[in-house]
Amino acid sequence: MTNNPKLLPFKGLRYNANKVSNLADVVTPPYDVINPEMQNEFYERHPYNFVKIDLNKEPGDKRYEEAGKLFKQWIDAGILVQDEKPAFYFHHQIFKLSDGHEITRKGFFGVRRIEDFSEGGIKPHEKTLEGPKADRLKLMRATQTQLSPVFSLYSDPQKNIDALVGKIKSEKPLIDFVTVEGERHQLWKAEEPSVCTKINSFLGEQPLFIADGHHRYETSLNYRNECRQKNPGAVNLEPFNYGIMYFSNMSDEGLIILPIHRALHSIKNFKFEALLEKLRPYFEITPLGETNPQKIVEKLAEAGKQAHAFVLLTKDSKQSCIISLKRQDWISSLVAKTVSESLRPLDVTVLHRLVFEEILGISQTAQANQENIIYWKDTKKAINETQKGACEITFLLNPTRIQDMERVAMAGEKMPQKSTYFYPKILSGLVMHPLWV
Repeated sequence: MTNNPKLLPFKGLRYNANKVSNLADVVTPPYDVINPEMQNEFYERHPYNFVKIDLNKEPGDKRYEEAGKLFKQWIDAGILVQDEKPAFYFHHQIFKLSDGHEITRKGFFGVRRIEDFSEGGIKPHEKTLEGPKADRLKLMRATQTQLSPVFSLYSDPQKNIDALVGKIKSEKPLIDFVTVEGERHQLWKAEEPSVCTKINSFLGEQPLFIADGHHRYETSLNYRNECRQKNPGAVNLEPFNYGIMYFSNMSDEGLIILPIHRALHSIKNFKFEALLEKLRPYFEITPLGETNPQKIVEKLAEAGKQAHAFVLLTKDSKQSCIISLKRQDWISSLVAKTVSESLRPLDVTVLHRLVFEEILGISQTAQANQENIIYWKDTKKAINETQKGACEITFLLNPTRIQDMERVAMAGEKMPQKSTYFYPKILSGLVMHPLWV
């Protein structure tokens, strides 16, 4: 490899199979999707469950002190062990969609040289918040470890990486387990230097798109800057100059994006009929005539092939309808003229800027603060909660397309909040990147 490679194998820190027989007992979803009920359940599941490090229960800043102490204890006791040789860790995540269809998402863990976004090699597509970054930075200082990967995407239509490691993955996996939720996880190590060099050669100079984990990436960037201030000459192969990533091919059939639906609540003097009248100049309105969630999704997908389309749901299912945009009306809208070309073709842009802002008068600030908006990732839950009266109205969306996300990121733009939901999440606790030298 070059003296300053972009992409590297690393000596992963992992659970010791001799100490923890079933990884399903200790791995967790990412910290930011764990609610208090889930946190309690993970605490009870196993003495060495990863949540005790990633999302400790202690109050205030004591949680970081406790996480750091436990982390060191687990390493000293051999619960967590570091591999002796650098490797790329290839991963299969096998899961089922709501319709029962089985999917295998393929990817691998490695470390990528951390860059400022201005350098152009790492492409974000979402804005970040200061609170989560401050939280993750305190935890990184306490553990001196990148605990969870950034989910990144690369372009490999010919699937060269798959071919390169095909032989490795034909062998028995290093890890093979099924979670409580029914997901199967398999992990293989690619340690051969020639293979690692080819992976770096193929992907090292490619731009990478952050699919999930923007806060984790910027946290690693902030930690790197802190370390460089303390060690001005340390700008080469030091671990803190690299961030752990999960790399997934944009052409992989198992790469799934699900929609994130929007519901509005606490809208003063809201009347559904009045909203429809405001929508008519911009949208064709068609009665839905369906209550089955799967059928609703299918109808929305069909409508979305022709135009920007949304399902509108109210407590009274008889009022539910599909609205389809009259495209030219959006382009000539006052709001559309303030939106960049890369963002204009997105369903979420049409919904947030035209419907929420221009038609309903919900400001961008109010939207960002989620003053009137609830986000639902589960379509069935969105339908059920709407029927229970949890909101005035729910807008169901089609999923954002990979090519749309790529276009926005390449243009240096940021998508509206919660535009993408890459499913399923990557588990935390599979492999970690120690930052000690």
